[in-house]
Amino acid sequence: MRLFYLLSFVSLSFLSCNSNEKKTPLVIEPNETKEKISFDSVPYSNYNHHIINQDTENSILVTLLNSVYDSIFYIALEAKSEIDYETFSSIYDKSSLLYYFDNDSLSSLRILNKEIAEKYFDVDILDTLYLYNNKNVDTLFLESINILDLSIESSFIARYSPPKNKKDTPMVFSGVVNNLLPNSKALLHINQKGVQKLRKKPLKEGEDIFLSKFFIKEKDTFNIISHVDFTKSNSGNILVFRNNTLTDSIISEYSIVDILPTPFSNENQEVYLCTMQIPDTDAAECYLLCLLNTKTGKFYILKGNRINSHF
Repeated sequence: MRLFYLLSFVSLSFLSCNSNEKKTPLVIEPNETKEKISFDSVPYSNYNHHIINQDTENSILVTLLNSVYDSIFYIALEAKSEIDYETFSSIYDKSSLLYYFDNDSLSSLRILNKEIAEKYFDVDILDTLYLYNNKNVDTLFLESINILDLSIESSFIARYSPPKNKKDTPMVFSGVVNNLLPNSKALLHINQKGVQKLRKKPLKEGEDIFLSKFFIKEKDTFNIISHVDFTKSNSGNILVFRNNTLTDSIISEYSIVDILPTPFSNENQEVYLCTMQIPDTDAAECYLLCLLNTKTGKFYILKGNRINSHF
């Protein structure tokens, strides 16, 4: 049994404010003369200060459907509270071995009974998930609650019936939202040149940009940058710019490596499902629901990957 395991996943979100100010569209170009900043001098706030709790009774879970060996389709489970090693060992001992994976005696799938699953995990809304495929809805049914025990780490998962189309981006929801399709008007574009134009100095050895993307909404251009300076720490820095002016900066153990638009957009917000990674570790990726307030440029955390169904 490995000592590595997933305890829960986190989510990012944003708060709403009002502003009547209109700005001229500003897309970053090579000759941009806007005042630059030093990422080293930015006052970063802890991501814990950006977490927003959602009403679990009136919220929808949004996450990605994972797969292993192209046969097991699952989502990571969120624990009700932190699970320490002693508790993990107790849960593991109460689980039952289903099978070992072919040609890999170090990896197995174990099953948890319903009583144990309900005691430690939020499973109340997991019986059915809905996967949107090009305007069609694919319904996935819960098969079991398991421990996925791989050679690198172990994780608690909810296993589902296979989707009809395995090639589509598997964003899943715990409820059907009327007139909701997985499209966003604010499409993200890669913007590596934008980093060079926003910072005073070029990247030094030991620095890395995990993600740099921008989108335009109405008359504003937003840049989202995930930056790490390994010479100082392994913590990730998330920076948000509106019209090349820094509007938010967060320090987190996670770095953003990819962003997918979700259907939960309105005039004041854009909501993205971010693929997150702990820099310079073998820890598995997780998926965080991130909400950007497009009126303030602020970036916060939606706890538990849940968003209010009346967004």
